[in-house]
Amino acid sequence: MSYPQISGGLTDADVDLIISEQSGWAIFVDSVHTLASPQVIAEGATATLTNDASSSITSQTPGDATSPMYDALTSKFGPIHEDDYYLWFVRFKAKNSAVNGGYIDVGINIGGTFGRLFDESHLFVRGANTEQSFNCLMGGYSGATFMANGGLPRATSGSGTTSIYSKEYHVVRLHKGR
Repeated sequence: MSYPQISGGLTDADVDLIISEQSGWAIFVDSVHTLASPQVIAEGATATLTNDASSSITSQTPGDATSPMYDALTSKFGPIHEDDYYLWFVRFKAKNSAVNGGYIDVGINIGGTFGRLFDESHLFVRGANTEQSFNCLMGGYSGATFMANGGLPRATSGSGTTSIYSKEYHVVRLHKGR
């Protein structure tokens, strides 16, 4: 791409580098939890939503990233810089045993005094033990606690036992902190 010349002599390559370091995205797909072998969360229990990232797309990660935006070994989202702004898409399929009122709460636990942030409740509206697809979208910035601890995607089965599988994490940095 060609850009208008900027005072100070920045080249097109300089501008491309600046833009590539501002935003970017990556996708991480789990192969461990399947329909035949789901991650099971009992009613009232909370669990980390693990993802082995056996399949991933990281070619669009921001250019200044020195580590992955999700670490399968620790099951944590890892921000790049303090005050970056991110969107985290936690996608999965699930079934719930409750006949009525089945739900699951999903959020990101950054530890410290903040604990779990970006909590969302999702209802199982199709009935007991019927597959549903979920796309939990959470947006937020990476403060000092998030930088120090990373963020664990966590879920609580509020009513009924929940079976989760076909997990994907999409991580998007919209803004580089200044």
